[in-house]
Amino acid sequence: MAFIVRAFCTSDAVPALGQIFAWTNRHGFALALGPVSADVPLDTPDWTVAEIVYAPGRQPFLCDVKRDSGRLAFVFRHEVEDFLERVTALPPSPERERVLDHLRRTRYIIANEYLSDAEEDTYAAGGALLDYFVAHHGGLVHAEGEGFWLGETLLLPLP
Repeated sequence: MAFIVRAFCTSDAVPALGQIFAWTNRHGFALALGPVSADVPLDTPDWTVAEIVYAPGRQPFLCDVKRDSGRLAFVFRHEVEDFLERVTALPPSPERERVLDHLRRTRYIIANEYLSDAEEDTYAAGGALLDYFVAHHGGLVHAEGEGFWLGETLLLPLP
C-alpha cells in the first residue's frame, strides 16, 4: 500500500522539474530523476509523472501532477471534488472554510507516492519537493490519514 502526500496548488503555472530540483538542491536535497524517468524533460512544465531519487541506494518516490486542463482534467476534477465533499462533511470552522476556499481555487495537484516501507529520509526528500510548491505556487499540503498542513502545524485533521 502506498502513502500519498499532496500539494493543492493555486498558481496557474506548473514549473519545470529542473527548476524544482535547483531549489531543493539549494535547500539541502539533491533530487534527480530516477532511471524509470530518464526520458522526462527537466526544462519544460509538460511533465506528468516522474520517479524521484535523492540519494544512492535509497528508495525513490513517484511524483505526479494532475492539472485542471488537458485530456486528463477529469482526474483532477474528480480528486478535488472528493476532497471538497470530505472537508464539507467536517464541522464548520475557520480552518475548514480556509481549506474549502483553497480547494476551490486549486489549479493543479502535485502528489508524492511513497511505498509503505519508505524511510524517514524518503519523506524528508519528498517534503522538500512539496515545500517548493508551498513557497512558490500556493500549495497547501495534505497527508493521507492526517489532514491539511501549514508548515509543521496540522491546520485541519481529515481522517
